[in-house]
Amino acid sequence: MNNKLIKYLRSDHAGEIGAVYIYIGILKTSSCPKVIEFAKKHLLTEKKHLKEIERLLPSKDRSKLLFIWKLSGFVLGAVCGRIGPKWVYHSIEKVETFVEAHYQEQIDYLSKEEQSNLEVLTTIKKCQADEIDHKTEASELQPSNEKTFSLNCWLWLINWGSKQAVKMAKIF
Repeated sequence: MNNKLIKYLRSDHAGEIGAVYIYIGILKTSSCPKVIEFAKKHLLTEKKHLKEIERLLPSKDRSKLLFIWKLSGFVLGAVCGRIGPKWVYHSIEKVETFVEAHYQEQIDYLSKEEQSNLEVLTTIKKCQADEIDHKTEASELQPSNEKTFSLNCWLWLINWGSKQAVKMAKIF
């Protein structure tokens, strides 16, 4: 595996850990039965993704900042879970929109490589398809498309934080 692919997989591993903890945070703070059902279902998928990425990425190449990814994921989930369903679904839609593009960048890269790792490409495509399903479901469950100023700020922060997390995970 080349260095660029290791960096991608390291950021994927960090992201899947963050995703697992987003849903754990939602489950710890939400009292809405629909949100709880949604979070339990998607938590299972994210745990499967994490296992797949861990199967592909040797432990020595994984991010050294696991505590940060766990904490930031948990805080994201706990905040939106505490505020309510609208924030949960908008937040998940924003996260998954970012992840879809992040995975697409890797798919494009792997598709152009002569010595492409088909196992990694297949795994990334499967993960991306699941994330798109999560995004679509979150969008459909949103009680309202209206966004307050504070929700827009929160969604901006999620997008910005996701970009920074990928940059950091590729390095550390």
